[in-house]
Amino acid sequence: MRSVIIGVLLLSVAVSWAWAEVRTWSVSAEFVSLKPGSPQIAIMRRTDRTTFEVPLEQLSEADRAFIRTQLAMLAAASSTSTGAKVVVTNSAGKRITLDVPEVLKEVELNALECRTASEAVQVYKFFLAGPEITTDQRAAAEERIKHWLSLAEQKQLRLGDRWVTPEEYDDIKRKCDDMVQHSLELLRLKNHKLAREELVKASRFNPESEKADFLMGWIYALVARDDVKAIQHFAEATRRAPNNGYALNNLAVCEVFEKRYVLALEHFKKSLDLAPDKQPIAENLGATIESAARIRSVVIPKKTLDEFNDLYRMALRELKLKPGTKSLTFTLVTPYGKSFDRSGGDGVSGLLDEPQDAVVSTASGTGFVIAPGYVLTNHHVIEGATEIGVRDPEDRDKQYKAIVVASLEVPDLALLKVEGFNAPPLQLESKLPRRGTDLMALGFPLGNALGTELKTTRGAIISMSDPQLDGNCMIGAQINPGNSGGPIVDQQGNVIGVVVAKTYQERFISSYGIAIPCELVWPFLNKHLPDLKPVETGAAPLDWPDVDAKASPSTVFIMSLTRTTKSK
Repeated sequence: MRSVIIGVLLLSVAVSWAWAEVRTWSVSAEFVSLKPGSPQIAIMRRTDRTTFEVPLEQLSEADRAFIRTQLAMLAAASSTSTGAKVVVTNSAGKRITLDVPEVLKEVELNALECRTASEAVQVYKFFLAGPEITTDQRAAAEERIKHWLSLAEQKQLRLGDRWVTPEEYDDIKRKCDDMVQHSLELLRLKNHKLAREELVKASRFNPESEKADFLMGWIYALVARDDVKAIQHFAEATRRAPNNGYALNNLAVCEVFEKRYVLALEHFKKSLDLAPDKQPIAENLGATIESAARIRSVVIPKKTLDEFNDLYRMALRELKLKPGTKSLTFTLVTPYGKSFDRSGGDGVSGLLDEPQDAVVSTASGTGFVIAPGYVLTNHHVIEGATEIGVRDPEDRDKQYKAIVVASLEVPDLALLKVEGFNAPPLQLESKLPRRGTDLMALGFPLGNALGTELKTTRGAIISMSDPQLDGNCMIGAQINPGNSGGPIVDQQGNVIGVVVAKTYQERFISSYGIAIPCELVWPFLNKHLPDLKPVETGAAPLDWPDVDAKASPSTVFIMSLTRTTKSK
């Protein structure tokens, strides 16, 4: 069977290539493209993703004919796709039309999922920095990024399918919040029908806000007792606000009642990581396990039940949460963190009793001690936080309060001061070592979802500081949300970069991570810690377990909380 990769066309391949010499080699490879500037040389990709070049004249006539056919097909597709409309389905399940050629379909779709035009620009910059894009893809992307740069200059934000200025966005947000508040007044008056209509309007008016759908999910779960519709609205709330731990908990509870146990387990895991108050999630996990034993109609597959048990054990043992005190009691949580027994009352009183002050969201990331009492992390890890905590690496039950000394959006850095924190500092190299250098990344990926222990991954420097990436570099270590702000160290255990994991979409980072190289970190540190100096080079390399042992006591878990105060 013969097949190729041309542009974004992907087919499996196993081709025997006949050379002009007497011998013949059989190579399992994919045809990528012709070499730019050398149309008589084909670029091939092996199954291990490495590439090599071969002159067309050394291929068999059948193979050359096959490549000509594929190139002709691509040329035809490119000529008809210029200015063409590409129809795709976005993450909301909505069919949308993209004004880009076919070769940019995936990258444009990812750009459209960003919250800001600046993030969309970063998606395109990352794509352009990729080592394996074709000439056609590069030309199309360089043209399309001009559109996103124009929107970014105006600081435009996504509002559903539209992009608006910050002033427009704030006005729409204010009007939507007014609708939500009025719906609560209608609930107080017991007019559930009018309240629902008000919330439907609010949800459509601001397609980025989760507030209206959260409340509609609550009403369907506790007033109408319709878990199917409650699931629809809680799911929409979590799509709009993926870090809303309370919406995830409520979604999972409704899924348990609809016997969607695998989905419920997934959403409980995320909720346990993100919810400011995790106690209700632990109680709901216990109630699910108890119902499998005591209620005949509840039949949870053995594998899934074991995973529920593992998660419940982690909640009790590692997170120090408590078992529930009421048998078979499931708990929903209001938008501002008040727990409400699903089986009690009409559910409306829980929404109306809004506290004066409440923690509404949490975020987590990684940092590392850069000087005695100072921790370096990413700006986006602590952005908007009203409280920041740093966990002691030697005692997970001990947490220190941190304050922000300074932060920057570009490069994405923040310096925290942590009084009374005595963990040893890591030393920073003066510049990034050469491409191909081995490295280790340390951090707490996905927060509590993967347990509370520090994780390490290994890789190498894939690219040096790249202007397309705002000076950041690419690394081969696996990076996930939660790694943000963590150290990247060399084989001497010295920091050579800081992980960044905010603006790049998952479809583009399955193989590579993004890091701020140390030479971009130094101007920030020189300004705020002027006595800090680069480490002297020349130390002997360590075994990687010894590198881990050196860096781990200085690598910390960071939790940021955002509080809301009820307006008077």
